[in-house]
Amino acid sequence: MAADFDSLARAHMSAQVGEAAKVQLALSVLWDRTIDPDDIGGSFWRFREQAATYIGAGRTLSEATAQRYFGNLKAVAGLDTELPAVVRDVLPAAAAKGSLSAATGKSLKRALDNVRAGDSPNLALATAKGNMLGSAKRQVLNAGRSRLMRLSRADKDIIAWARVTDGGPCSFCAMLVSRGPVYKTANKFPAHDRCGCSVRPVTKNDPSGGWSDDARAYKELWTGDAVTFRHAITERRAALVSDIQRGGAASLPPASGTAGSVARGAQDAPRELVAGLADRRGNLDRLVVGDTELVPLNANLPTPARFKALQDKGAPTARVVELDPATSAGPFREALMRAKASNGSFGSSVTVYDDYADMRLFVTEDGLAGFALNGGDIISVFSHDANPVKGVAHSLLAHAVEQGGNRLDAFDTYLPKIYARNGFRPVARLPFDDEYAPDGWDYDAYAKFNEGRPDVVFFRYDPDRLDSEYNPAEAIPVDDYDAGSALQVD
Repeated sequence: MAADFDSLARAHMSAQVGEAAKVQLALSVLWDRTIDPDDIGGSFWRFREQAATYIGAGRTLSEATAQRYFGNLKAVAGLDTELPAVVRDVLPAAAAKGSLSAATGKSLKRALDNVRAGDSPNLALATAKGNMLGSAKRQVLNAGRSRLMRLSRADKDIIAWARVTDGGPCSFCAMLVSRGPVYKTANKFPAHDRCGCSVRPVTKNDPSGGWSDDARAYKELWTGDAVTFRHAITERRAALVSDIQRGGAASLPPASGTAGSVARGAQDAPRELVAGLADRRGNLDRLVVGDTELVPLNANLPTPARFKALQDKGAPTARVVELDPATSAGPFREALMRAKASNGSFGSSVTVYDDYADMRLFVTEDGLAGFALNGGDIISVFSHDANPVKGVAHSLLAHAVEQGGNRLDAFDTYLPKIYARNGFRPVARLPFDDEYAPDGWDYDAYAKFNEGRPDVVFFRYDPDRLDSEYNPAEAIPVDDYDAGSALQVD
């Protein structure tokens, strides 16, 4: 009988989510006993201290569950080599507490404001509690995820790993699942709060090559259009929740083992919580940019008016979120640098600034593409070579215009044609100056463009020029950068 690697992976995922649900239930009880509406700040501080202990216990369970799964996987695959020794991924208590504070901060502030205004804080406290539980789930499950990634990197019998969903992923997670078994060297598992996804190590004798039925299904759904994909995933999740409410989810296994004090009473946890669906919102609370987990400043930006025209032409579209420059300037720059490196010699044409703290920052939900706004100036438009949305620049430009961007500049290579199609009219051009060539500029790579010395072209947005062709002759020659910039705004 052939080994059923899919079933083994799903059983492991279910066990992990079940263990996390036990911790969540214990934290829920602790919250109700500890949080005092008359002393929100002080009672939350006391809650954090004990909650970090619960999370630590949950992480120990998660690591042990992952270790058993990895051993079972190798046994089922007929691989009798020893499991490699890997170090534990220890989460400092301060980091656990900090994550809980980040998840609940805004809601707790609203609760305090309500109290001061003489209003009830109950709704804001309920929101804070839900966000706390989502953060705790991610922190617990990250321990098992990290263990499996470390084992996979160290074991010669593992060729890669794939992402496994809890059966009802958000569009961000479904997109990552659709890539299949392409991960091996990654040391971070992109996960938002409430995420129930897990790691499936792929052995060298896996007949499926690591492609689960879910991964194939999501790959078929992915057409390059992020909006359509997100709608399709939302419909699938709604159907799953309906099934669960009718009694389709398996009940939670009884609590046992060393975390009995944490798990006590978890048998009564709602089936929706065990399945990992009811405690996760559709919008991203967090995302990973570079190697840093961030809380978006705004994850609900309006859909650009340009998207319909792009979709009618069959062009892919992608959603972006806005980051808080106070906390995200460094990670944004890191993601930009990685994207430049991934594009080889052609990455040198993207300008990287020393500091993005005073700019508005935007990235796609997977953190692989983005742009910045410095007033109306659209700068540092980037896309990593691994980005599954090919042609994402059209979406980035549409979002940039929607958010007030109205000008940009670029070397006269490939990009001017893209900018022109998106309504940017060339107004000036400045000859290439070797003295100011970007770091790492590859003259050979750009040899077909004025022998590796393309002009800098200045563009100004003109909605009447959407879908136009690039005409280099429209750009007026200038002698310095300031003169070109002046023509963008006059």
